[in-house]
Amino acid sequence: MATWRLIPLLRMSGSMQMAIDEWLLEQHRLGKHPPALRFYTWASPTISLGYHQRRWPASWQQLTWRDMPIQLVRRPSGGRAVLHQGDLTYMVVTSGLRGKRLDVYQTICEFLLEGWRSLGIDLHYGTAGRGYIHNPSCFGSATAADLVTAEGYKLIGSAQLRRGKTILQHGSIRLAPDTQLFTQVFGEAVVPINLPLISSSVEYLHFGENKAEPTPNPSQEGDRRQTAEGKEEGCKLEGYDSYLGGHDITQGENSLIQTVVDALTQAAADCFGVELEVQPLSHEEWQAIHSVWVWKMGCHP
Repeated sequence: MATWRLIPLLRMSGSMQMAIDEWLLEQHRLGKHPPALRFYTWASPTISLGYHQRRWPASWQQLTWRDMPIQLVRRPSGGRAVLHQGDLTYMVVTSGLRGKRLDVYQTICEFLLEGWRSLGIDLHYGTAGRGYIHNPSCFGSATAADLVTAEGYKLIGSAQLRRGKTILQHGSIRLAPDTQLFTQVFGEAVVPINLPLISSSVEYLHFGENKAEPTPNPSQEGDRRQTAEGKEEGCKLEGYDSYLGGHDITQGENSLIQTVVDALTQAAADCFGVELEVQPLSHEEWQAIHSVWVWKMGCHP
């Protein structure tokens, strides 16, 4: 039986999470790292843009949440913008999967279907046609690569990147999104989630109760790639030393997240027919990932 690496749950900034995903993809492509599965949350509300997404409302530059700016980062994968707030993200890096892109999506998504089924929630694939590309929000429509509840709620939106035979697929699982914040960002209402698993006690998934505040000129659009890639003043990664060992989220911090992670982890082992070996990122790996982060932030000489 093949062995995959399971990296413990991490809560970090969006730019660092993207650096981890890209580093894992490249290490696996080079044959230096086994296939990997991980789950993570975002340290603060963040909008992630698809790699090729070049236009978005200028108002996103000024959005705030609890008097803090909402970050913009760029994913290495494609697709459209995702608001990460009240969600859980999954990531799979693997290789050797055959078939067209949609076939590969659905092969990987099988563990998501099975995991949520074990929690009493049946999901199915979306049916949106090519018109979805005109909607800047990933969750504004559901394609055949997305997973939807029986009531029509898009629970999981996924995106993918291929390098040769190596595949990175990651996706946002919306557990407790703030509907007002979603409307402020995308200008449209989101269908309220109504899942038996999710109770009213989900404070850990929220980062505050203030509305986002757009600029007075929401119609202006433009390419702001540098900001979207998460460039930080001085290119200093605050608190780097504190997470060299990994900011693992303990089981007691949030029972909902842990319940979902446990179910999806078991489903991944069953669906992929692998043994999952829990292995946190090492000190040396954090240093290598930090180098990726520095390069992507434009901090290199």
